[in-house]
Amino acid sequence: MDLRQGIRHYQQGSVQSAGPAKIVAMLHEGAMKYLLRAKTAIKEQNLAERNRQINNAQAIISELRRTVDPSNGADLAERLDSLYDYVFRENLACQIDGRPGHIDNSMRVLQPLFEAWQRVPNGPTGPNPASDGDEGGSGDNSGSARPNLSLTV
Repeated sequence: MDLRQGIRHYQQGSVQSAGPAKIVAMLHEGAMKYLLRAKTAIKEQNLAERNRQINNAQAIISELRRTVDPSNGADLAERLDSLYDYVFRENLACQIDGRPGHIDNSMRVLQPLFEAWQRVPNGPTGPNPASDGDEGGSGDNSGSARPNLSLTV
């Protein structure tokens, strides 16, 4: 097994063993990475690469929108859907006019969501390993505390 195969195997295991909140955080992180690559492509005036990277981010944003479940809190679901819609539209605008400010706007929404999803406990498997277990002040990882996702755009 070469190094690349080993890395892919490790990554697949990470996703398969991750809880739902960890997977959502990973999706946010992936979308942000694609958007940063798109921003680099804009600076390099590489239109094809810019569009490829934004398309990758858009696929993730679309998947995140599909995972919003109103049965777990209609108000929160509506807010999340609205934020994802905003990000999708900003990314689309970037594909149309090539202005990197659209990516900056998307990142301003995605970064706090990513950070919030990192703090959500993963159910029976416990908190996200990236968390130090004491965020939110109480040190209680029972799952009763939810991150504040009431962002305004």
